[in-house]
Amino acid sequence: MYIKSDLISILLLLSFSVAHAQGLGNSPYSSLGFGEPAYENGSILNTGMGNAGVAVRHHHFINFLNPACLANNPRIRIDSLAKLDFAMISQRKNISIQNVKETTGGINLSYIAIGLPLSKIWGSAFGFRPFSTVQYNYSYQLPVTGDTTTTVTYKNTSSGGIYKLFFSNGFGITKNITFGVETSYLFGNINNKIMANIPSTGTFLNGFRIVHRHTGIEMKPGIRYRAELFKKIKDSSIYKKLNLSGTTSKTKRISKGWFLNLAATYDYFTPIKRTTETFLYNETDKNVLLNDTLVSSISQNVQFAQGIRTGFSIEKPMLFCFAADFSYYPWSVYKPDSYTSSRNIYCFYAGAEYSPNGQKSNRAKTYRIGFNYVQLPFLTSQGYTTTDMNVSAGITVPFGKRPAYWFPVLPKFNVAIVAGQRKASSSYINEKYLKLCFSLLISEKWFTVPKFN
Repeated sequence: MYIKSDLISILLLLSFSVAHAQGLGNSPYSSLGFGEPAYENGSILNTGMGNAGVAVRHHHFINFLNPACLANNPRIRIDSLAKLDFAMISQRKNISIQNVKETTGGINLSYIAIGLPLSKIWGSAFGFRPFSTVQYNYSYQLPVTGDTTTTVTYKNTSSGGIYKLFFSNGFGITKNITFGVETSYLFGNINNKIMANIPSTGTFLNGFRIVHRHTGIEMKPGIRYRAELFKKIKDSSIYKKLNLSGTTSKTKRISKGWFLNLAATYDYFTPIKRTTETFLYNETDKNVLLNDTLVSSISQNVQFAQGIRTGFSIEKPMLFCFAADFSYYPWSVYKPDSYTSSRNIYCFYAGAEYSPNGQKSNRAKTYRIGFNYVQLPFLTSQGYTTTDMNVSAGITVPFGKRPAYWFPVLPKFNVAIVAGQRKASSSYINEKYLKLCFSLLISEKWFTVPKFN
């Protein structure tokens, strides 16, 4: 009864959110390349920790950053929880360039994911999430050549993005090593309108509609190494029992209850098929379509960057974790046309989480903080490099009431707040944003078989 009502609520929320999902507000930087990258974003847990966590294997969350973190290590405590995780993201943004300012915002789907433990060493997950997002809208005026008293208003709008359907599998190889692979299908359209309001045509808008269609495959293998940290003490008790006083004490290793995790992933992309369709487009200022005629269609294969991400974490399970990641992507290989300039990028992520009563109660709250520094892969038309820096904080709150004999974990409401700035130079566009991310996570025992006396 409990799980049915929860699933019904989730499905209603999903249908409402997907039906009413909008963009995250005007973002001029998303006009570059294939849009704002989202391929390195993780779950809400990672968002609250500065998007770090390629080495974090959490019992209550699905790790999108490294498929190896889905697996159980042989002879280690088994994660037998099936998970349903659904997240939304909202954003408030202030855009400024010189003396021009704009405030914008929106709300959109962040991800949907399901994680399943398929055996004692095999964990799997599948779902849907963005790879990149595009939304911008700007206009400007220029005088007509030879007639300085008449101006033409140019309007440029774009929306869409690239999305991914992913299927991940992780396997426990040894007590300390896990390995996994994520396979994703990339797809999506980026729709761009370039319009001009020409005085001689009255209020009609004339221009072009350009659609970029993308399809391709991404493969991401990952590996994770987990080591328990020990302390050494001298134990002389055994010698005292044998009346061997004066004999050198024996060195004994005692577990500290802390673990060191090391991990790495590699992103591989097949050539991405990019089809560009150009339409002659006319509409009125009331958005009434007058003409939409295909004039050209060009298909080509473009190469996405094959990138690497590495990281480590130090944790005391269910109590504290610190994680830091570093990634490198050589995006200079991405050359879809003559006016797109890209570069190789480096990114750094760091964060921590703390659950004061995590080892004692299933109702314990978990708190997170984080920081990241990201270089965006595309250069502006003036050749500037764009950077994105932010700080984040998050919290997980278990809620509800469930019978302990059947449901081992309570549902969790997760929130992360991200405040940051994206800019290319002091004289270029400056974006200051505040993001609110929230998710609902439901966990349930997988293949529970009741036993009767």
